[in-house]
Amino acid sequence: MNLLHTSVFLFCGSFIINYFITTSLFLDSIHHFRNNLNRFYLALYKSLWMLVISCGIFLFFNHQFHPIFLFTIASLILTVFFLARYQVGVNEKQYVNSLIQVHSDTLLTSKAAYKKAKNPEVKQLAKSIYERNEKIIEKLIKLSK
Repeated sequence: MNLLHTSVFLFCGSFIINYFITTSLFLDSIHHFRNNLNRFYLALYKSLWMLVISCGIFLFFNHQFHPIFLFTIASLILTVFFLARYQVGVNEKQYVNSLIQVHSDTLLTSKAAYKKAKNPEVKQLAKSIYERNEKIIEKLIKLSK
């Protein structure tokens, strides 16, 4: 298998794993999973870095180096970075769906922090953050329809 075939395979596998699994790692509920452009940007950005790693591996083991391939990947990384950074294509619905994921992540971590906290201030903070984010998610879900 050559560099191009291996890289395409790694990229596709990495993208699918990143989009559906990695970006969902901290969701408090599977019902908070939402397709959105920010999730796409994040998965694409992570997967492009996998291509950089595969180029490095091929260079190290096979001494195959394609500067045009590496330049293309670097260009794509920069493009995706700027698309995500400037929220290109992210409309109201995309924004709301992105926020559901962010606040769901906060629910999961706050719930765990509350259970483990020994410091009463941290415990109260985790409870407060959890309750606030739970209300925000309810509102966001209504807005997403």
